[in-house]
This record gives sequence, structure tokens and C-alpha cells, in this order.
Amino acid sequence: MIFNDHQDDLCTFVKTAGDESLLNSQVIKDSAWVEKPELHDRDFALILVDREGKEHRKYAMFDAGNTILSTYYFLNNTPNIGEGATKLAAANLAQALYYQVENSQSSPEFQELTKLAEGIDTVEGLVDERRALYSPTVEQESEKVAEEVNPFNLIKEASQHWASVPLFEKRSAAIRLCSIADTVGATVPEKIAQYAGDFLSPNFEMLMSHRTQKTANEELQNGYRRLSKLAYGMEPSEVVEALFLLDEQAGLLNKYASALPDPVLCVFSTGHKKEASWSWTRGSDSVNERQLKSYASSVASFSILEKLFGEAFRDSFRKDPILLFEKLPEEQQTIVARLASQSRFSNDGGN
Repeated sequence: MIFNDHQDDLCTFVKTAGDESLLNSQVIKDSAWVEKPELHDRDFALILVDREGKEHRKYAMFDAGNTILSTYYFLNNTPNIGEGATKLAAANLAQALYYQVENSQSSPEFQELTKLAEGIDTVEGLVDERRALYSPTVEQESEKVAEEVNPFNLIKEASQHWASVPLFEKRSAAIRLCSIADTVGATVPEKIAQYAGDFLSPNFEMLMSHRTQKTANEELQNGYRRLSKLAYGMEPSEVVEALFLLDEQAGLLNKYASALPDPVLCVFSTGHKKEASWSWTRGSDSVNERQLKSYASSVASFSILEKLFGEAFRDSFRKDPILLFEKLPEEQQTIVARLASQSRFSNDGGN
């Protein structure tokens, strides 16, 4: 994800591109060299916030020479950082060129930056006038590629590796997979589909109440409470960004797991057809209502569950599998979920 600007690679990209004449121009020679730690946030066109919450300051523009070099890197070596981050960097660079470089508004570079920045007021992923969330664009498959790829295998592969997909890539990937599934009549596993919702979760207020128990900071607790009330009048994408910032301040970014849903899962309801009304997910493990009930009634479960947990457990599970499952410790839930989801009597690939 990390990419280089002219300060990072000491203008190596310019030299290898054969544009050393740019480095010999008077405006570049007159520009100052200042190490990044010595600069202010306002001296950069973009501060990219990665999925761990770490900030990366890019495209210095504290004088004309540095702005010109940053513009060169941005336009000729643009990284895949997401629409919001791209538009924000373009808008700030265009503004810097306008004020620092004479007659720059008539240059092709200024025109291209202005075009890239169009629609910045409605784009997702912006934190403030400098910061944007890292949200790389998921490339849309062409119709030819879509025909060549087996959609069922694609969904199965995504399900197997879902736990390793970065947080800010999950929503766009889930939307794409759900779209493919709708086309061919396939079912997307709930652990993926839940990222593809398009409206605020009815459980949001309860989830924010749970968040207040994860921090002793009263100001942050009040922040979660305020967000739980204001969210219903906000765009869901704005709520995701606000929640991410609160979690960052509360030190919760590295604690997203089954017990603490990430901002996307807190905000969005599934908004996609599900085969079962009940499901359970912990990391890469998941099981749904159909799988659990099918396994409970299977011959295979009769002896296996008795060996693992005893006769009383087996009988209670066969009578009401969901009720018993929800009362189990998480370690036992994981075991039963794996047995049920992988059994040939109930296996549907996690759907």
C-alpha cells in the first residue's frame, strides 16, 4: 500500500522516466529541501490513513518547486489509494499550484488535477481537508473475464480467504461478489454478504452502547452515545468514517473481532438475501441455521457429538441446536460450527 513521492525516493522516479530536465529547471533549483518530520500537516496534499490507523504524509507542497514535483509524481505515478484520497490530493495540489506557480491555471497539469478533483464534495472516505482513508478501488472485471471465471468457484475462494481481506477492501469486494451471485443465482456466505448492506443497522444503538464499555474515557463514551443518536440522520458512509475516528482515539483499531464488530459491520445491515435467518461467524469460521439443523438431525452427528461432549449434550443439541449452540463457550461453538459447516449432510460452502 505504501507508495513513494519525491521525498521518499529522492526523485529517482523522475530520473528513471527520463525527465531530468525538470530537475534542472530554476524553480526546482530554488526550492527548499526539508525532511518530512520537520514539516507541518498543512504542508502536504494528502495524509493517508491506512487500515491500522497509521498516517502517511504524501506530496509536499510547501513551496513552488516541491508542489511541481509532487504534481509530477501524482499524475505520472498515481497509486491505487481510493477515489476519496485521489480527489483530495488532486484538489490540494491544484490549489497549491494556483497560488504558488504563476499562470499555472492554464497548464495541462492544473487542468488534469481540476478534473480529477471533480465531485470531491460527494465522495466517500474523507476525514478532513488533508486526511483520507485508504480505500483502494476494486477493479471491475470485464464481461470477458466474468464469463471465463466460474462465479461459484470465485465465491468459494473468497469465502476461504475472507479473514485475510483488509477491512477497507471488504465492502467493495462484498458488493461485487453479491452482484455476481445475483446474476447467476448463487448465494454469498453471510460473513461476506453482511458487508454489502446499504442502510443503517437497526442494532447500531446497541452496538454503540457496547463500545462505551471498551473505553474509560468519558469524552469518547459520550462521543459513541452522540453518534448512536445522530447516525439515523446521516449517510451510512459518513457514520462509518465517524466511528472509525472514534475507535482510533479509543485505541480499538487492533481489537476488531467477533466481540467487537468493525465500523462497516456496525453501520450496515446486510441488505442482501440470506438463505437462513440465523447465522454465526467468528473469524474465518461460520455456520448458518440450515447447516446447524441439518447436522443435528444427521446420523453422523449422533456418535461424534456423544464422543466429544457426552450423551446429554448430544440429545439437547438434536432437540434445539441453535438454543444450545448459543449457550456454548466460544471454543465449543467453533468446534460445532466446523463440524456442521463441513459435514456432507449440511455442507453448502458456508452459504
